[in-house]
Amino acid sequence: MSRIFRSLLGVAAVLPAPVTGSADGCAVGYSWRQVDASVHQAALAIKNTGADTLKGWTLRFTLPASQKILLVKGASLESPAGSVVAHDIVVNAIVEPGGTVAVSYQATGAGGTASGFSVNGIPCA
Repeated sequence: MSRIFRSLLGVAAVLPAPVTGSADGCAVGYSWRQVDASVHQAALAIKNTGADTLKGWTLRFTLPASQKILLVKGASLESPAGSVVAHDIVVNAIVEPGGTVAVSYQATGAGGTASGFSVNGIPCA
């Protein structure tokens, strides 16, 4: 599967999206803070706890129904609400064992717990 367009610093580019390496272990740290009544910010730390280097990653998770991602940093979004799908942005595509990738976003609605995190189809702790 390849992504047709990805945006990096506002510049669209045609890039392949290789997703290789096993995510035989991952952990996601998640925290959020309310900015005002209708917007919150969240920070995710995606850690490769497996033995293999990730060479491209796809993060999937579920947001509460009232939330929609408005802005994201550290990933490109395929789907901003409900079942969220986010991909690496080239500069953070390679994640060595023990390495961590930071992703943050701003979303509508009251903050709450996202759930069901997985990387490359493998559920995360």
